[in-house]
Amino acid sequence: MQQLETSVDEGVLQRNLQGDVLASVADEIPNEHNVAIWFLLNEDSGELQAHFDPHAHRPINQTILKESLADAGFADFKLDDNAVNDFLAHSRSAKEILIWVIARRRDAEVMLDVADDLMAAYLTIVPADGGKPITTQQVDELLRFNKISFGILHAEIAQAVAAGKCDNLLVARGEQPNEGIPTRFKSLLDEKRDELSHVDDGAVVKFRDLSHLLIVQPGDRLVQRFPPIQGTNGIDITGQVAFPQPLPDLHFGHEYPGAAPAEDPNILVALIEGQPVLTGYGCIVNPVIEVPNVDMSVGNIVFDGTLHVNGDVISGMSIKVTGDVIIRGTLEAAEIEAGGNVSVSGGIIGHADSRPGATSLPADTAVIRCKASVQALFVENAHIEAGDSIYIDRSARQCELIALNDILVGKTGSKISQIIGGVTQAKHMIKAMIMGAPSGVKTRLLVGMDPFVDEAIANKQRALQKKKEELDKLVMLVKFFKANPKKAEPSTMAKIASTGQMLTQEIAILNQELQQLSENLKCDEDAHIEMGKTVHFGTEVKIGKQVWIAKDDMPGTTLGLVDGQLVSAYQPKAKDKEKQEATFKQGAGPVKFG
Repeated sequence: MQQLETSVDEGVLQRNLQGDVLASVADEIPNEHNVAIWFLLNEDSGELQAHFDPHAHRPINQTILKESLADAGFADFKLDDNAVNDFLAHSRSAKEILIWVIARRRDAEVMLDVADDLMAAYLTIVPADGGKPITTQQVDELLRFNKISFGILHAEIAQAVAAGKCDNLLVARGEQPNEGIPTRFKSLLDEKRDELSHVDDGAVVKFRDLSHLLIVQPGDRLVQRFPPIQGTNGIDITGQVAFPQPLPDLHFGHEYPGAAPAEDPNILVALIEGQPVLTGYGCIVNPVIEVPNVDMSVGNIVFDGTLHVNGDVISGMSIKVTGDVIIRGTLEAAEIEAGGNVSVSGGIIGHADSRPGATSLPADTAVIRCKASVQALFVENAHIEAGDSIYIDRSARQCELIALNDILVGKTGSKISQIIGGVTQAKHMIKAMIMGAPSGVKTRLLVGMDPFVDEAIANKQRALQKKKEELDKLVMLVKFFKANPKKAEPSTMAKIASTGQMLTQEIAILNQELQQLSENLKCDEDAHIEMGKTVHFGTEVKIGKQVWIAKDDMPGTTLGLVDGQLVSAYQPKAKDKEKQEATFKQGAGPVKFG
């Protein structure tokens, strides 16, 4: 910074000031330390000037400077550190009176931040540096300027003004609207399970527990609907009414096979005997049938409901049901498609591809596709896709196993469970005691990614587009009737309104499901493979994008990802172990409803 060389009247002293002027100025500024240093404040610019007379033969430093500032009444000024250092440095070699700007006066500043929803306002006061402080009147004017009149916190404002500073302080708070309670649907099936658990063996009951299945009779209560309770209004900080989000009055859907509202429209009851399956806004009842075997004498089976097979399913047969398939015997090279679970008390035995060099299963092998879980004693040469998990008591040989969650081979404590050859793919976990075989057969194990997500997203997008097209047609129909009111029958308009509400609800559900599916594109951070005893040469592991191949036989370990890198001796979450133990204690496998 350059030295100042203007007149006293302009707020700056010249280097060649006359001694009498200097003396008169010095007399006006008390100097407790008897050194030639004094200060002048330029009222127009707010600059504070330090003056030093080297002829006093008394050096100055930081301490003397600050004490002199305090004596002169300028202690609350914020000093420019660089300017102070320059001033002190030049004072050591000064031959003439030295004048230096070391600080500038600054008034306090006040700012108000108003929330977007007008439910809060926050005050910030930047303290003054030698200037004027903020007053309560200034804060009140700022609030009025922003039209804030409700929920003002006067005590907090007074404390902040007295302190001379605050940072993002809440000074006005509105009353949030009560958002109310949306429509709720409560399952009543647990009440029936409790009834069943408290009756003796000789009692006559309406529900029968068949392989973990709950069977309902006509008239049984399934779901109770609780209408929405609309919220109450609030008030924002400008004094305006803040309205809650309106809640739609959702009802049971129009198409629930085997179920319908009772005399009380808020209760859904069963119309037929069958298996109840909870849905988003109600419950359907699937009929249950029972056959001794599935063979040529019975033929292929296609129906809406659950199937019990007391014997075997032979090669070449096919089963397609919307519920569960429970097989007490063995499943051969047949095809099963189920909307629920598939449980096979015996083994699953498909066909091997006998062609030289074949690496995949033949088309006529055992194929199972289900939306829930699959459980079997053992599996050989089978293709299985499960929307939940796959549980195998003993071993899987040359199979293609695909599950959304887990694939567990072996009961808790088992020492002989084994996966040999083929491809085993799950999103979260694969577990067996032995992976591969001494012969070095290629055994692929993949975890981390959802194996079904791409197809699921495509299906949901097609369904969403179809619903949007239906809604667009409905909108066009409404416009037509508005233009031609004489053609608009009341019953027709009521049906249009009901259909529009249903389509809007279905579109909202599809959008939510698409959002949830998009989350499944990410790698499961806790995905892992538990190899309890032995990993044989030829075993290939892939977790997310990380690949590891066993170059030789080695002891078992658990592989997982830590910071995106594949590591051994991985420690999975405790809930995995609890889930495994609970699963195998059920005996016939997990069967979920709703």
